[in-house]
Amino acid sequence: MAKINLSDLVGELKGRGRAPYENPALEAEIKELDPAIDGDAFVCELAQGNPDDEDYTNHKAMWRGRAEKIAEKNNIAISVQWTSTGRMIVSLVKPKKAKAKKSR
Repeated sequence: MAKINLSDLVGELKGRGRAPYENPALEAEIKELDPAIDGDAFVCELAQGNPDDEDYTNHKAMWRGRAEKIAEKNNIAISVQWTSTGRMIVSLVKPKKAKAKKSR
């Protein structure tokens, strides 16, 4: 093995993986969710799938991941749900209520 200096390899090193998914329309919709409105949500028309397709499970996972990555980038906690007709519903995660203490 030969010892090297990384500055000697400028322009030769390749990046890892691919660029992160970007979708300005989906990002704008996620940012517009209002925590002051109980049940505020939207349907992501781009993610419409067909529950009868063989690849539907992968389709749902792909779109869920895309929405979650965009939300994570913007520091927003979301929930993704699917309707029986293949529509993706995105909403904010409801804050968990503190458990009530048992009285004795």
